[in-house]
Amino acid sequence: MKLSLKPITFAILPLLVLASCGGSLSDYDILKSEAEASGQAVPVATYDDKEVVFAVGDEYSEDEQLYITLSYESSVIGAYRIDPLYVFFPEAEEGLVTTATVSFTYEASLDLEAGTASDISNITSTEGTAEANDIAYAQGFLNAAADGVKTFVNGYQFAEQRGEQWIIDKLEDLGYVLNTYDEESHNYMEGQIQQQYGLTVQIKKLYQGYINQDERWVQVIVFENEQQAAQYFYKRWNAERDGTYSYHYRTRNVFVFTSSYDTYVEVSSGT
Repeated sequence: MKLSLKPITFAILPLLVLASCGGSLSDYDILKSEAEASGQAVPVATYDDKEVVFAVGDEYSEDEQLYITLSYESSVIGAYRIDPLYVFFPEAEEGLVTTATVSFTYEASLDLEAGTASDISNITSTEGTAEANDIAYAQGFLNAAADGVKTFVNGYQFAEQRGEQWIIDKLEDLGYVLNTYDEESHNYMEGQIQQQYGLTVQIKKLYQGYINQDERWVQVIVFENEQQAAQYFYKRWNAERDGTYSYHYRTRNVFVFTSSYDTYVEVSSGT
C-alpha cells in the first residue's frame, strides 16, 4: 500500500497503494477493509482544495455503510455553526447535500473502471431549492471521488502482486545493504508499537539498512498478517504524513519506511 506524503491531488494519487486482506476483494470491499484498518477517514483526492475521503459508518450511516464525503471546516453564519456536507453512499448509489442554504438528496453511480461519475439525477430538495450551481458543485465532488477511488483501488490491486521478497530484492537492486534483526529486537519493536500506538502486533522479520553506509536509510517490518501491517501503516502515516523525510509504503504484510523520497518512488511505482 502506498500513501504518498505529498499534498493530495485527485489527478495523482500516489497517495495510496494498498495491500490485500486475503483473497480477491471487490472494489468497495477494498475501501471498507482499508477504512476499518485506518479507524478514520482515508483521503483519496481533493476537490476545490478540500479532501475527498472515504470511511465506514458514523453519524452519516446508521447501517455502517461505506460513504465518501467532502471534508469541510466548520464555519459560523450568524449565531449558527454550519458544517456543509457533501456525502455519497456508493453502494446505495445515493447522496445528500446539506449547506447553509439548501439540503437535497440525489442519485448517481461511480464507474471505477473509467474513474467517472454519472450525472446526478432524481434530486429531491428537503430545504430550500437546489440551484444549478449547487448541483454542479456536487457533481464535481462525485467526479473527483470517482477518479480518486479508481486510483486508490488500482494501487491496491497493483500492490497485491508484491510481497516481502519483492521488496527486499528491489531495495538491494537500488544498492541497499540490509541488516536483519533477532527475536529480541522483534520483541522490543513490538513493545514500542504497543506503547506508542496501542497496537498488539507480532513482527516476523525486521530489516534496516543504508546505501553506501549513510545514504537513503530504510526500515522494513514484516508483520504476522496484513491486518496488523495495515493498522500500523495508518497509525504511522496519519501521524507523520506531513513530515519531512518521512515516506511510508505498505504491501501485503510488509511496511516500509524511508527517509528517501527517491527510494519511496522506486519502491511504490517501480516494476
